[in-house]
Amino acid sequence: FHVPGAGKTAAAIAAAQQLPGGYVIVVTRASVKRFWKREIDSMTDAGALIVDGVASRSISGSHRFIILSWEILPAHMETLIGMPIGIAIFDEVHRGKNFKAEYDDGVAGDPDQPAPIGQGAMQRTRARSWNWRAASAAISRHAECVIALTGTPITDRVRDLYAQLDLLNPDGFGTFKQFALRYCGGEVANIAGREVFKTTGYSNLDELADRWGTYCHVVTADRAYAALPPIRRVIHFIPPGDLIADKFLHSRAEASAFGALIASNRDDAGSYFESKLQAACSRKRRHVVDLVVEIAGGGGKVVVLTGRKKDCDDLEKALRRHPEAGERIAIWKTYGKEGGEGHTAADREGIADAYMKAPGMAVLIATRDTMGESINLQDSDALIQAMLPWTPGQIIQSEGRVHRLGQTRPAVIHYLIAEGTVDDHVADLLINKLPPFATLTGDKAVGDLKDQIAGLQDQDALIDQLYAATVTASDRDAGLEASI
Repeated sequence: FHVPGAGKTAAAIAAAQQLPGGYVIVVTRASVKRFWKREIDSMTDAGALIVDGVASRSISGSHRFIILSWEILPAHMETLIGMPIGIAIFDEVHRGKNFKAEYDDGVAGDPDQPAPIGQGAMQRTRARSWNWRAASAAISRHAECVIALTGTPITDRVRDLYAQLDLLNPDGFGTFKQFALRYCGGEVANIAGREVFKTTGYSNLDELADRWGTYCHVVTADRAYAALPPIRRVIHFIPPGDLIADKFLHSRAEASAFGALIASNRDDAGSYFESKLQAACSRKRRHVVDLVVEIAGGGGKVVVLTGRKKDCDDLEKALRRHPEAGERIAIWKTYGKEGGEGHTAADREGIADAYMKAPGMAVLIATRDTMGESINLQDSDALIQAMLPWTPGQIIQSEGRVHRLGQTRPAVIHYLIAEGTVDDHVADLLINKLPPFATLTGDKAVGDLKDQIAGLQDQDALIDQLYAATVTASDRDAGLEASI
């Protein structure tokens, strides 16, 4: 675990050069495969092959490094497990935390109690159906050495650590249920008439920190960024009267539907919740524009992270119409493929490079999905979190775009909280989620952020809007915690 921008990629390549022979399999995000190849080519003469697509093809030959994305890893398993793999490098290993694996018996695991890798689920290395976790587990067992890289080992809750630790040390932490009972405050709860094994808490963190330290080399923000210019966080509370009018409050029918989602499907409930965050983000547009004009208009460079394509388009239009921005501020925007529109990974790299080369008076507007991870934007004076992050992982990764090695001047991170919207509840969620991350990683900066937002208003009013009269008070508190 090295915080974003601390040089994990270079460290892994250097280690691979010193470790035993055989192929080096690099599993990473699709958007950074070319970055990995550039780094490998600059540091070694071993050769690196990028695997694109899911079609069967030969990935042997003179290249020692084989680079492929998490998304297509399962499609190439039959070839990979037949190769002599010396080292497996899992970049952003937290992406392999999906518990719903299908193994060679074809039986899907319970999402709350997945079949543990080390207890017979992966005794055979071939599977009829692969997902990320099953595929990475098989590669881990097949390789002579495993290197796992992450800047955010806990993306949301302590439970996220289980799949990563089990990948490095099969059997070492028992089943997921055993892990959850010991370290996640695991308990059976009744939510909307259904028994659910809750794993959203945390317990025995000091013990867990000692155990995971055996497998993990930790570089915290305090250590990695000690020689860098500082960052400063500013929390902006935007009163309802300053927000763009929008039909945001939930109707009784919406609240009823939300309660049903919680009872039936956690993933759908999370998607519903994120859509409300996106709606809140849209209502902050005037405040975002004013901040951009103030920073970029004064000669600075600023990155704005939003939730969706529409917000990027609306912000660009508003800035181009602004009398103090107009043609003075250079504007770039980027987002992923939505309905056939958007930019490829190569396009986004080009946009980021162009922004980085701008001398000043520039803004890059992007969705968090496209520019919130694995991209270098450290030539920036500010980052505006227009869509409020709702997990520790999103916070660490997004801040790491501008606060990383290569940064040459101080930067300000702006968090925009729209009062009277779902943002209020997100702030309360973060107050609960950030302490275990800080304890396990020793990252003081995360604890400082929790203290900054700890004075927010109570969440009860917002939760009552979400649930209306359709969910009881006891189910309400347990339900939202279990779903987010």
